[in-house]
Amino acid sequence: MSLFKELQRRNVFRVAAAYVIVAWLIMQIGDVMAPALHLPGWIQSALAFFLILGFPVAIVLSWAFELTQEGIRLEKTIEGEKSDAPLPGRKLNISIIVLLALAVGVFAFDKFVLDPERDAERIEAAEQTARENSQQVAPEPRADPSIAVLAFEDMSPEKDQQYLSDGLAEELLNALAQIPELKVISRSSAFSYKGKDVKLGQIAAELDVAHILEGSVRKSGNRVRITAQLIDARSDSHLWSETYDRTLDDIFAVQEDVARRVVSSLRATLSPRADERISRQPTEDLAAYDLYLHGRESLHQDDAESNRAATRLFEEAIELDPDYALAWAGLADSTAQRDGRFGFPQGSTAGTAIEYAREALAIDPDLAEAHRALGYAYLRQGETDDGLEAYLTAVELNPNYYDVWVGLSWIYETTGRYDDGVLAGVRAHRLAPNELSPLYYLAHNYKYLSLDDKVMEVTGKMLRLDPLNDGGRLFEPQLAVYHGDIETAVRLAEQIVHDTPDHAYAMVGAASMVYMARDFERAVEWAREALRLEPGNSLGYWHHNEVLIGLSLLKSGQREEADDMLLPVIETYVTRVEEGQRDWGLEWDLASIHAARGDRQEAMDWFERAYDGGFRFMRWVPVDPAFDEFRDNPRYLNVMAKMEADIERMRARLFTADPSLR
Repeated sequence: MSLFKELQRRNVFRVAAAYVIVAWLIMQIGDVMAPALHLPGWIQSALAFFLILGFPVAIVLSWAFELTQEGIRLEKTIEGEKSDAPLPGRKLNISIIVLLALAVGVFAFDKFVLDPERDAERIEAAEQTARENSQQVAPEPRADPSIAVLAFEDMSPEKDQQYLSDGLAEELLNALAQIPELKVISRSSAFSYKGKDVKLGQIAAELDVAHILEGSVRKSGNRVRITAQLIDARSDSHLWSETYDRTLDDIFAVQEDVARRVVSSLRATLSPRADERISRQPTEDLAAYDLYLHGRESLHQDDAESNRAATRLFEEAIELDPDYALAWAGLADSTAQRDGRFGFPQGSTAGTAIEYAREALAIDPDLAEAHRALGYAYLRQGETDDGLEAYLTAVELNPNYYDVWVGLSWIYETTGRYDDGVLAGVRAHRLAPNELSPLYYLAHNYKYLSLDDKVMEVTGKMLRLDPLNDGGRLFEPQLAVYHGDIETAVRLAEQIVHDTPDHAYAMVGAASMVYMARDFERAVEWAREALRLEPGNSLGYWHHNEVLIGLSLLKSGQREEADDMLLPVIETYVTRVEEGQRDWGLEWDLASIHAARGDRQEAMDWFERAYDGGFRFMRWVPVDPAFDEFRDNPRYLNVMAKMEADIERMRARLFTADPSLR
């Protein structure tokens, strides 16, 4: 009791109470001012750390010093002194009451002034103003209306809202991507900087954009604080910034407001369709929306466990809201993603994915994500024409849809439309400058048009991004084969095998190079090693792996062993073609097998069918050992002449579109 009385006499309890109230006020003010001043996220954490650290210091000081009428004095210097003046505790009590009143005022301001439910008219008026501003036609658009939407930072206390932060940024990106005059960098490229300490100017330079949209999300219970700022990367100036203190019920209104303010700041024009899409709320059920965001986060992981999680989350979202078109599109994506992967056989889930995508389109016929999901499912099923049609519809609705543009480049390559493949690949590369896929398809399309300088330029970019990338490294030996430099081709193939002995695709590609060099023994060795690394893989470079092994065995005189490999392949491939699978790769392999076996009639029948199906790889055939006995065959020469004419037409069209390629 004597200690308690001494603590009370020295005003330790009063100082502790005053310190807690002041610290709380400082944290509240910092929480409001930090976003407005664009301070980094760690400022709040540092402030909290030092305030906590200061508490025991304040307690010690209040014990050691005492507030007197003469001022603050060391306790031991006044011990034993008498004074008729009142003790200063009353003054401290008054100070604490004032601080409490101030704290209540701050709390009331946050609750009743900033709460959107208490001020709906103000919020609606602000949104209407932004909407009207975004619909005004600006005198001139900005010189470079390009933007990257970076992943928003999770500022929540538990750091468990990254899916919400990513989802909000992705939804904003998708909304802006529907505006044709904007160049909007893909999610994969923009989000690749998440968690990295890279200056905005460097990000803008690497992504080739003039503007950056960044922000943060802080969620606590049903409340969410969203900060967004649009930055002109060239001048490092803020074009616009805003902090939204809302409930989760207003999340879609925040998305719309941010999108419209960005459009207005970039002086872009919203078409009626884009305006309607930005205004549309995808679901009324916030729990379904939360499940959908979790599902998209899992889908991007692209592995078996994440695929199962994504599928379950999309199904749960649909249970809550059967009319949630985006959730149906997500379910179609996750279902198609597992076709032929993650332990599912080829063709086992694509049909179901098509049904899910159609459900999404029945709800929302203009949903680009649903058309893309439908196209992806068709492609997994081998329906290239239907997949192409769905993809073209998707990019009509969303001109900045990177996933579709890179898919189109691949489709055009595999269907022998190399000029279109180049144009689609260039578009995809503009939307994702730091991604490998568009560069890979671009290089292939350039290769078949005999634009070898462009091939090496593009592969140089690939190898700067990933020096050991298998696809990028295989182009140089392949071109060496085409130019008759077999020694260089073999040397480069050997180097690839040496550098990446555990890469199945590298093994298949290297095996193809030595096959073309007529080194059939090593072709068999490396191709079989690829099967050991990835059992049952259907990889191929010139031929599917199993066909490459069989052809190499046949050409090396091992007829019986070759037949054991190739005869089942013939039966399987013919069945797949007869069942309607449109894949000239099957027909090309069948032509090559029959040619190597000496079946001239069947070889030419399948060769012509491959050409009719889109086979235009005219640089392959003259160097393929399977056709060594066919160089003077009239039907062979006729198909080769038609392919050469087709390539010349494509080159002429491409040169017209881009004269710099001449």
